[in-house]
Amino acid sequence: MDFDSIYKKHYQELYYFALKQNLLHAEAADVLQDVFTGFYKQLSSNAQIENPKAWLYSVLMNTIRTHSRISKSREIINNEIASRIQTTMDMETDFHKNEKLHIVESCMMQLSTTDKNLLLLYHQGFSYHEISEILQMNSVSVGTCIARATKKLKSILISQYYELFE
Repeated sequence: MDFDSIYKKHYQELYYFALKQNLLHAEAADVLQDVFTGFYKQLSSNAQIENPKAWLYSVLMNTIRTHSRISKSREIINNEIASRIQTTMDMETDFHKNEKLHIVESCMMQLSTTDKNLLLLYHQGFSYHEISEILQMNSVSVGTCIARATKKLKSILISQYYELFE
């Protein structure tokens, strides 16, 4: 029994069989390399292999099962790592959003009460008409007052925290 002749005779059929087991081409080639390495070691140790084809298929099936378990374990681990990374990124994003919100709120304290209330009510989704009723001001001037208050807030933010709001 000659390794080269058995390799040439059975490699292609084993390769296609491995592909039918849902392995990618590279995975099939890797698995077959393991199978034939084991086969070579068996022949080198003078072990008697009565039916090389059956031996190769048996080892191939075992190697595919092992490969599949390892792949599933890696996939689970990779998914867990990806989930942890995403959670960390989400926490970091939330932290930055909260920090910016805190900065904006701090700078709003420097605005006049009217400007601050205009911006807060507008941010809450009130219409210009509703804001004019709540603050008892002319409804025609609400838009202009909101624009001015926004400009003042932006000026304060840029002067104190330029690098965050450029």
